[in-house]
Amino acid sequence: LYILKKIGVQVFVVHINYALRRQESESDQELVEGMAAVWGYDCCSVRLDSTAIDGNFQKWAREERYRIFRDFKVQLQAHAIVTAHHLDDQLETILQRILRGGNPATWAGMKQWDGELFRPLLDIPKQEVLEFCSKQSVPFHDDTSNFESKYARNFLRNNVFPGFDNLFPGWKQNLRNLEYYARQNRNAIHFITERCLGDEGLIIREFNSLSQPLK
Repeated sequence: LYILKKIGVQVFVVHINYALRRQESESDQELVEGMAAVWGYDCCSVRLDSTAIDGNFQKWAREERYRIFRDFKVQLQAHAIVTAHHLDDQLETILQRILRGGNPATWAGMKQWDGELFRPLLDIPKQEVLEFCSKQSVPFHDDTSNFESKYARNFLRNNVFPGFDNLFPGWKQNLRNLEYYARQNRNAIHFITERCLGDEGLIIREFNSLSQPLK
């Protein structure tokens, strides 16, 4: 939000309060509303009732959050929904997809721009974001629930990644490289379908001419 203010982008701020952390949740809302006011932005806070949720809270929260964002986008005729996902979020997303059996097409992770969602910080490590906030005196809050490992993403962040840093130097860049391999996989599939599929189905002669890896 601070960066968007600095470069003069017109913004409508939406804050979601799940009221899970009691006073801490209220304090988060106050911070967002306060900084939006200081920077001259209109802001709407939406309070959701999570007490009736029976199942995956994170899935429900994500679906509700983006449903609300999209509703506001339509109402305001906005050009994009902007979020603050950073590189560490991307690495967590990619590793979760691998561990859950995702095929190579999913290894690219989140897109910086998909025609609706814009994630301008997606290539920036979290530590760099924190250092920037410190140097520029940008106020922020830590969500203390992030330090609890009951969710898969938090478990990776708190228990797995520190070990990776010690045992697999360069693992973050290696994981980022999977985006290249995912893109190559998509290109290969596109090449095969363009060459080997006709109106009547598979063109055997063309398929047989492919190299074994492409087959």
